[in-house]
Amino acid sequence: MKSADVPLRRDLEAAWADTDALFALLHDDAWLNVTIPLQHPFCFYLGHLPAFAYNQVGALLLGQEPVDTRLDQLFAVGVAPMEAKGESSEQWPDLSAILAYRDQCRERVLATFEAVDALDEADPLVAGGRIYRLIIEYELMHQETLLCMFAELDHTKKNKPNGYRLPRQVAAPPQSYAYVPAGSVQLGAAWRDEPFLWDN
Repeated sequence: MKSADVPLRRDLEAAWADTDALFALLHDDAWLNVTIPLQHPFCFYLGHLPAFAYNQVGALLLGQEPVDTRLDQLFAVGVAPMEAKGESSEQWPDLSAILAYRDQCRERVLATFEAVDALDEADPLVAGGRIYRLIIEYELMHQETLLCMFAELDHTKKNKPNGYRLPRQVAAPPQSYAYVPAGSVQLGAAWRDEPFLWDN
């Protein structure tokens, strides 16, 4: 299977669109907010996700040149160190610079498909475009993290999505127990049997 297949590119761009929709919920004055201890402010993740994507496929797999060495390093590590007590706003680039960096990373990632297709499919990250599935899954995983961060953010710092209406209130379904008989169970799957698996 060629990684340049349309569905794989479509899924990657759809994941990016969902991330962009999440970030569109932020007020302009909320980008430096930290809502969960040991997480960076929102502006970090705007740069972190594209940095991860390009670093995986462009820099590590294909050995291409960095997008921006300083920003690549700034946005590389997603968890703040234990000793972090807060971060200075001066360490983060202007929002327009982060957006430009994001766009450049994404453009480079989309330009890697043919080069990855030319690599040996014996490489497990090349086979079936698995490197792109890694990037997509990482994006989706961080969308969950961002939703947790958004939930802790003061509502006055969030934009209401276009066309949003409160969901209809319905009663919770009745609760019940499911009986699981004793026995053995196999967890996990063989690496090559699935299009993508995390190592845990």
